[in-house]
Amino acid sequence: MNHPDRVTEMQSLGDGEQLILWAFRMVAVGRSGCPGLRRAFVETCGAGGEEAFISLFTFARYIGHRARRPIRLRTPGCQETTADEQSLLALFAAARDGFGGGRDDRLRAHFSWLVEGPPSEAVILMVKVVAQALHDAGAPLREPAPAFAPPPRVARPELRTIH
Repeated sequence: MNHPDRVTEMQSLGDGEQLILWAFRMVAVGRSGCPGLRRAFVETCGAGGEEAFISLFTFARYIGHRARRPIRLRTPGCQETTADEQSLLALFAAARDGFGGGRDDRLRAHFSWLVEGPPSEAVILMVKVVAQALHDAGAPLREPAPAFAPPPRVARPELRTIH
């Protein structure tokens, strides 16, 4: 069953969340070498910015090859997000559970929704590097509200449903 995307405006997202989506969108349109994007990571994350930038782009390539289905992304500059973009943000937000040796159950659950097969520890580390750099820079990632299916339509008595 297809559900319409729950619309989230980019302005309602934090700086780190906007940076992640901007990066994914730029990779999708073939602009992964954009110097402004690299600079944004360094300015946002400080000393961890370069490593976060490389980790995010490596992870974006991984998702591009291992996704269960095509990931729907908006174009750079679009002010709305897709459900898939919100799933990516939830994945990065779940990475904070593993900070300090915590369990990665939620992170692995988000991975299973997006990609075929279990992720390697190296792939999990890429996501954690980005999440940690943003957290350390004061741009923590929030867990998006879950998307719920719209309530079923109730047929009006004067209408008949044809099966």
